[in-house]
Amino acid sequence: MSSNIDVTETLDVKGQNCPMPVIKTKQAMDDLAAGEVLEVVATDSGSMSDIEGWADSTAGV
Repeated sequence: MSSNIDVTETLDVKGQNCPMPVIKTKQAMDDLAAGEVLEVVATDSGSMSDIEGWADSTAGV
């Protein structure tokens, strides 16, 4: 998969289960400036939907 997105920071939460990937993603996002990009690398199968749900619930906040 090729992407033209410049990743600012990568968060490695492999091996961690819910809710830790979401908690650590939120903490990492708090440290980013507007326009920066966080890449999250996770192995928990529910992480993608959990992080999407968290992002949807906090959009515009």
